[in-house]
Amino acid sequence: MDNVNGALFETIVAGTVTTKAHLDCFILLMLNYPDVQERLIAEIQAAIPADKSPTLADREKLPFTEAVILENFRFMSPSPLCIAHKTTCDTCLGQYKLPKDTQIWTNVWGAQHDPRYFTDPLTFKPERFLDGDGKAYKLADVKSLFPFGIGKRSCPGEKIALDRIFLFVTNMMHKLRFVPVDKDNIPSCDLKTFTIAITYQTKPFYVKVEPLKRNG
Repeated sequence: MDNVNGALFETIVAGTVTTKAHLDCFILLMLNYPDVQERLIAEIQAAIPADKSPTLADREKLPFTEAVILENFRFMSPSPLCIAHKTTCDTCLGQYKLPKDTQIWTNVWGAQHDPRYFTDPLTFKPERFLDGDGKAYKLADVKSLFPFGIGKRSCPGEKIALDRIFLFVTNMMHKLRFVPVDKDNIPSCDLKTFTIAITYQTKPFYVKVEPLKRNG
């Protein structure tokens, strides 16, 4: 029974808390990078008619949207150290010898903010995930981006999370615009102001939501 309770707890926490953290940061970033928000809105409005809702089938038509989502995963790293694992036998990693039952943590934050792999890592730049033809890279193709962990023990909910976040983001930006309550006092997206609980999280902030005007 303990195993069942543990599995249910992990499913609920991993499936809701991390998604909420990602979306909170997304909204905060839209307040701080209005040019990104306007480009996102323009792409979605051009691809999706006003009387339709975005679906997963629209992914190929929304490369900048995909790039924004990937950059948000990199920028905030919802699970900065993922979940602890341990070695099942004596093993070696490079020059290090790891005895059986050694606890292992994946430093996702360190990799995703390493300037050797991502220039100006503390700045939100969705364009870094677009190729020369304007197409979005796939998560699996970006070697230093692994918000769901890496290897056989990576998060089993990766596909569900990516699909769900895509639908949240596209459906919000298809209908809404996020604006600061006070334009002279925009909530900071400085990562030093974030807090760490189960996930990396923004501090609470206020936001005004405006419906978008559509011509058709």
